[in-house]
Amino acid sequence: MAIPYRGVLAVFGGFLLHLSLGTLYCFGNLAPYIVSYIKQRSKPSSLTYPDATWLFALAVCSQGMATFFGGVLEQKIGPKWTTLVGGWILSFGFVLSYFTLQHSFYLLVVTSGLMFGFGCGLAYIPTINCAILWFPSRKGMAGGIVVAGFGAAALIFNLLHTAFINPNNFSPDLDIDGVMYFSQDEVLDKLPYCYVVFGGIYAVMQLVGSLLLSVPADHPDEQQSLIAVSNKPASHLSTKEAAHNQLPPKEATRTQSFWILWGIFFMNGQTIVFISSLYKAYGQTFIFDDKLLATLGAAASLFNASGRVVWGHLVDVYSFRVMC
Repeated sequence: MAIPYRGVLAVFGGFLLHLSLGTLYCFGNLAPYIVSYIKQRSKPSSLTYPDATWLFALAVCSQGMATFFGGVLEQKIGPKWTTLVGGWILSFGFVLSYFTLQHSFYLLVVTSGLMFGFGCGLAYIPTINCAILWFPSRKGMAGGIVVAGFGAAALIFNLLHTAFINPNNFSPDLDIDGVMYFSQDEVLDKLPYCYVVFGGIYAVMQLVGSLLLSVPADHPDEQQSLIAVSNKPASHLSTKEAAHNQLPPKEATRTQSFWILWGIFFMNGQTIVFISSLYKAYGQTFIFDDKLLATLGAAASLFNASGRVVWGHLVDVYSFRVMC
């Protein structure tokens, strides 16, 4: 069977979009710069590294809440516009952080946290849907390649952010109550501009990625599928029916599988927030090489990305239940 070139483009477009959305994972690398800047040039001056984790935690929370709306919006305006709207909300919030960073951490939470996460959530699912519609027999692999972009984002942007903000590889030199912060003007001066430059880069990536998205012309009408399934209670659906049909949201929340998946994502999120937001702040207590710490985060991202492809392939071969 020939590989559809439009399907390949849709997968690549989804990967490119997720490469920008996944910069959510770059927070841990940016956190020492952000906290150092706010303590010395913004407010509150009492901000600590643990306090700053609220920015990342609320971004993830906002992403989770927006994901549902992304699916609804996709049905109304299609995947191209949904991903573009979501992506540009993310990028606009990131650019606005140039201003909010200089005024207050709490305003930064709104732009670089809530707006960033909300835009990420809107754009997340439609990209995966496009991929699996083009490759229905390889859903795990197709979806895995798309979300590998999310995992790979820090592999690229951790290094780019650090090269932009701290090209001379300064180490934190300001000791406050035994905790180290950056005080060098060469580092702090560049942080606000990082938001403008990279917010623009993300927006271009999202535009190109969304233009590459498409769905097969012969794919069945989703609404008809929903109507057919909704006439049968979720608790009465066979495994085969559940696997090949979509459920309306109200019915989906009544299934055991929904709450198992929800619980898996919830517990996974706890680990992500803890490690992703504090790894560099912890590492700089005994590693005095900022570029090395950024590289370590990038290396972890490589495993994040590759694991998504590998596990997606294994799900195609053995099924989700077996792999879990």
